[in-house]
Amino acid sequence: MGTSTTTLERELAAARGELEITAAAIHLNHAGVSPLPRRAARAVADWAEDACRHGPAHLNGWFARVERARENLGRLLGVPPADLAFTRSTSHALLLVANTLPWQSGDNVVLAACEFPANVYPWRSLAWRGVETRTVQARADGRLAIDDYARLIDRRTRVVAASWVQFSNGFRQDLGRLSELCQARGALLVVDLIQGLGALPLELPRLGVRVAAGAAHKWLMAPQGLGWLYCHPEVISTLVPGCAGWLSVAEPFDFFNHDLGRLRPDARRFEESGPTVVAAHGLEASTSLLLEVGAARIAAQLRALTDQLVDGLGRAGHRVTSPRGANEWSGIVTFVPRAGGAAAMVERLAAAGVTVVVRGDAVRLSPHFYNTADELAHVLEVSSGDG
Repeated sequence: MGTSTTTLERELAAARGELEITAAAIHLNHAGVSPLPRRAARAVADWAEDACRHGPAHLNGWFARVERARENLGRLLGVPPADLAFTRSTSHALLLVANTLPWQSGDNVVLAACEFPANVYPWRSLAWRGVETRTVQARADGRLAIDDYARLIDRRTRVVAASWVQFSNGFRQDLGRLSELCQARGALLVVDLIQGLGALPLELPRLGVRVAAGAAHKWLMAPQGLGWLYCHPEVISTLVPGCAGWLSVAEPFDFFNHDLGRLRPDARRFEESGPTVVAAHGLEASTSLLLEVGAARIAAQLRALTDQLVDGLGRAGHRVTSPRGANEWSGIVTFVPRAGGAAAMVERLAAAGVTVVVRGDAVRLSPHFYNTADELAHVLEVSSGDG
């Protein structure tokens, strides 16, 4: 056991060595924007240097790395790479779904009132087509209950839009149960995974999720400007290709054949043009680090770190507002300070070199696997008023 622990500590320390931000700050805002690992920064710099020195001479190699990024993403999600399309952002991916479903006036979408706006506006913007949005209210304890979704779903519910992990308090939804409910009622579950992928293990097929979206710059630790859409083949056939572009077709380099009947048969039909190649280079590198550490190890480390935060914040008299049940915790911990307010606490922590943010009346902390118990002890000391 001792040897195994030592090996794990050594491997985590090696991975931490790729995060140069640790020399200057304690970054606890991975639910916002993550710092880049050294290998991701190097991949971006190498691409820029190549483009500077050689122009597009190595274009094929660039796109090969894009495909490796797609493969890595597929491994993290447990899905085939062909079921993934790169987009500009989570919003872009969700807009693609919202605008390709064959809506009829009187249809409705069910979503939580506490969703991040990226998972609200694509659905509310369908009002001009006669589509109603219905909102599930979080309960007093910050949880979203499956029964509350069930009460709003009827025969005209086409989509249930949900986040796996809520950005505001870190509540993790039971996707398996929500998927079962949607399938039984004939509704399509569309999941925003951005606050969980890279922090928690995931196998979308096992959960029955057919459509999901996310982006690269949070827990995946990659550059901004790149999102992704997962679409199961059974769903693709039900969508109306209203956003097709030149790369959406089966033979995109047949420049003089404009036959839209020859769309790609998989999710790549949603890539209407080339992805952000430089961001994909960073994503391929950052996901390789996550895969090396391993999803189970990342989750175990995050559980230990967030438990440390919850315990210390509680002992200091702060009120933790993040649900912490066995299947509902995440890498996000929020708390309401015992005095002084959230904004003042964020300023206090910033002065001590700690990066956190305000969400509502709470302070949000979101460590990643490379953060350490010593760093969090410092955060707790500062937040307790003793440091």
